[in-house]
Amino acid sequence: MTQLLLFTAVCCLVLLPLCVGGKRVVFMPTPFTSNTNYHTNVARTLARQGHEVWLTMPDYLVNRRVLDTTNLTVIEYQTLINFEEMFTAAFAGNYFKGLPDDWDVFMSIGLQFCDTLLTNVSFYKKVKELRPDLFVFANIPFINMMTIISYRLGVPFAFLGTAYAPSYQRIPLQPCNMPLIIFSFNNHMTFFQRVLTTLIHVYASVVDGFSYKDAVSRYAPEMPFLTIDMLVARAEIWLVETDHILDYPRPSMPNVKLIGGTVTGPGKPLPPQFKSFMDDAKEGVVIVTFGSYVLSLPEPITQKIISVLQDLPFKSIFRSNISSPNSKKIVTSSWIPQNDLLAHPNTRVFVSHCGKNGQYEALFHAVPVRCARIGCFTLLVSLITLTTSTLNTYLNSQVTTLERQFGLSSSISGMILSCNELGYLLTILPFSHLARRLHVPRALAVSTMMFGLAGLVCTIPFLASRNSLLAVTWSLKDLNASQSDVSSSYIVPLCADDSFDRSLDDNLSLNMSYGRDSCIAEHSRKKAAVSEDWKGLAVAFLTIGMILQGCAKSPRHVFAGVYIDDNVLKTESSLHIGIVGSITLFGPVLAYVLGGVFTRLYITLEDTGLSPLDPRWIGAWWLGFLVFGITSIVTAVPLVFFPRRLRPQPHLAALKEERKRAAKGRQCTYGIIEFLRSVMRVLMTPVYTLVVLGLCCLVLGQTGLYAFLPKYLETQFFLPTWKANVTIGLVNLMAMSLGTLIGGYVTSRFKFPPMTCLKVMVILNAVCTCLSVSGFVLGCDQPHIDTGVTSHSVMNTTQRCQSSCQCDDSPYFPTCGADGVTYFSPCHAGCSENRGTFYGNCSCIEMPKKTSQLVPEAVPGLCAQRCTTFYPYVAISFFLELLGTMSILPCFIVVIRSIAEVDKPVAIGLYSFLYTILGWFPAPVLYGQVVDTTCLLWSSGCAGRGSCSLYDLRAFRHRMFGTFFTTRVAYLVFLVIALAVASRMKKPFFAHCEAEPEVSTVPKDEKVVLTKNMTTVEVVNKKEILCDSLTSTTLV
Repeated sequence: MTQLLLFTAVCCLVLLPLCVGGKRVVFMPTPFTSNTNYHTNVARTLARQGHEVWLTMPDYLVNRRVLDTTNLTVIEYQTLINFEEMFTAAFAGNYFKGLPDDWDVFMSIGLQFCDTLLTNVSFYKKVKELRPDLFVFANIPFINMMTIISYRLGVPFAFLGTAYAPSYQRIPLQPCNMPLIIFSFNNHMTFFQRVLTTLIHVYASVVDGFSYKDAVSRYAPEMPFLTIDMLVARAEIWLVETDHILDYPRPSMPNVKLIGGTVTGPGKPLPPQFKSFMDDAKEGVVIVTFGSYVLSLPEPITQKIISVLQDLPFKSIFRSNISSPNSKKIVTSSWIPQNDLLAHPNTRVFVSHCGKNGQYEALFHAVPVRCARIGCFTLLVSLITLTTSTLNTYLNSQVTTLERQFGLSSSISGMILSCNELGYLLTILPFSHLARRLHVPRALAVSTMMFGLAGLVCTIPFLASRNSLLAVTWSLKDLNASQSDVSSSYIVPLCADDSFDRSLDDNLSLNMSYGRDSCIAEHSRKKAAVSEDWKGLAVAFLTIGMILQGCAKSPRHVFAGVYIDDNVLKTESSLHIGIVGSITLFGPVLAYVLGGVFTRLYITLEDTGLSPLDPRWIGAWWLGFLVFGITSIVTAVPLVFFPRRLRPQPHLAALKEERKRAAKGRQCTYGIIEFLRSVMRVLMTPVYTLVVLGLCCLVLGQTGLYAFLPKYLETQFFLPTWKANVTIGLVNLMAMSLGTLIGGYVTSRFKFPPMTCLKVMVILNAVCTCLSVSGFVLGCDQPHIDTGVTSHSVMNTTQRCQSSCQCDDSPYFPTCGADGVTYFSPCHAGCSENRGTFYGNCSCIEMPKKTSQLVPEAVPGLCAQRCTTFYPYVAISFFLELLGTMSILPCFIVVIRSIAEVDKPVAIGLYSFLYTILGWFPAPVLYGQVVDTTCLLWSSGCAGRGSCSLYDLRAFRHRMFGTFFTTRVAYLVFLVIALAVASRMKKPFFAHCEAEPEVSTVPKDEKVVLTKNMTTVEVVNKKEILCDSLTSTTLV
């Protein structure tokens, strides 16, 4: 491939001079080593074809004697300044000082360089005497004025270089689609980035900051005036050392040819000083070079790099001007034969600034380029936790729907929700103990895929019962299509005489959730509702799915926090964990909002003509499990490619060696003993134990409340399921996400020490405890339901109007009459006709005279209730969650800093285990029992008691928030005690929470990891060592 590209480049350059009758070519690269080296490679190839080739070079490059100029004639020119050193100072020097790039100096370098050559009379005469047929210039904007030489001599010219920047060549293209080299934009630019790009392109097309406006008049007064833009446009061809595999697709002019890879080739014999070093390094060699622009790093950074290289199990070659402290371990040199070193079989790792030559040489010698950043990991884990937390919470939004379809009580629903925590409890402690031993990113990937599998398992009850649901759906369609169809009366209990009721008994059992006890006939049982026949199957598969989810989420809870905390500075961990936590909290928001959207669709996704307010409505609960399950599996794939570590952790390596020595052949028993000791050390820490116990109380109340909060809103404020879910998602959970983000930012911004975090927790939770009292009073009154003489009547009426309807055993089917009264069922309203979406001929409802028969006398559902407390409840809930979640990050800081570094994984795992077994696990069951105690009327069917049809709202409100308020008070008491204990301790928190000393002002965030055949080599933390352009590469 390389030979083909070189042949293409040579053909392009050779054919040009042949067309004008000659073979004499002059190369004029920039005065920098890397660019001159690139031109030298192409020039030598041209010379080997029998052409006469000259190469211009500044005196300081000629004196170094590091470039192979075989078969070339060098035209040396004198310079008063070293342009390469000026460039390094303007860019690399400023970078390491934390200053912006000096573009004024950069443009000044170009102007000075061009002025040096264009005013050099002897240089011009020497070039003129050569009578060249073609000039080849570097395609860099700041030396565009060199084209004046070809203009004066009337010789055609071409451009050759490693970059193609049409924006700075003022070539008309599609500006907003092209990322700029000077910015870190990509082809997925935002709207504002595209606007900025367009403005810069427009500016570059008008203003030329790299050339004098009167350049031609100044340096070629004898020639007709042309602008530099006009001269550049006369280029015969542009040869660009790039390829689509290492660049974005860019529109270009027809004379632009991409020839990426011409600089690569098989390695040549190494110089003696490098050959002996490479041959003896059987363990492998790390090649470190940041290009010719960065030869002199600041002393602290250089020493840090040397220190890291000395600790590696490999030898190293470091391109730098400093002297090596250990020449047997590390070789330093101001120049290295990069391509030849990469070709050596003992090369294991290539660390580069990601220059074009290095990229192609690395690819040629099978060196995949790999960059790793903690920011990328944080973003990816945030996306994954968003998906998995959405799936984890989605079942909460569908409790009422599942209870309605399968006839479940709240106690059974709570048990299913608790199974999620059962799987978590079974795996949290083992995974927390293995956090230091496993490949964390890959373990997270596997657990995320398991999450997706759990979601797919939860869809099985729907898929298995789909045929039965379709049969009911078609019955509903038939009902709405024919108002006079007698068989339609099985859908709801209507007023009928004895003869009609016998027909009713045979059909009523087809009702999905409201069928009468008509289970005597065998054929009726075969047609029984899905909620009866499939109840056991649904409970079984939902339970299995929840257990799988619990097993899958334990690695996520333990590993993500440990991995981030191990790979950033301690003062930055709260920010990264806060980002993950705040984005994670958007998962429940997404779950409830999409849960609301899905419940607005009928379960079979077909049109039935029913309204979500209809008691017969069952939403498409299964759709969320399917969507989120597939998404979890897809998003898990990128995690597989992250390294085991992003920065060196010598303290962990020392700890590992110490444990090996202590084990002395007793690996299994030693591991168990060490684990138990670690658990005891953690539990003996008073601040940790008190905070965690308080957190268990809070989780108990919060989890149980949110498990049944959709049902509470539906029942207490008479909302449809979809509206209750959307309210929770957009109000409560958005407040939680915002609170977590604010808490993380404030904690990181002001660098709160653990003691301050503990005080903040006490203040915030004291306010939240006071706000939670509002739940006792903000609710609606019990609806008045006309039930005749039944025991659940709130408003008794005479039976005269429906005495012949035989409604005593009718199932509960709330119906709103035109008189504004809610009836127990259409039968209790005396309705004998089903007219599709409403009922007619209702003997108990007084209709105005002269009313059309098509006017609804009664419709399914409760009549509108006058209740003004919903919006105050929503407002107070928003502030309650906002303030409460602002203490999440301070709480994590207190927990993780109250224990020793060696016990951190076990402490996090134990903390998760305790609040799960004492909070998450029992909460749904406890609250399910509390909810069931407020039920006034239970539905019944062939399988026995089903779901609750009518609740005592006052009891529901008081018992629900009474339990929540109790847990809040307990949490506050534990925090106050923990604060008192910490205030009396001399050293309640460990020193690893303090800020680490700053070694340099190098920008932060980058991490680099180098690997070779399953061997991981941690090299640097960018904050401590390397520059912005550092890239890790891997030889395989």
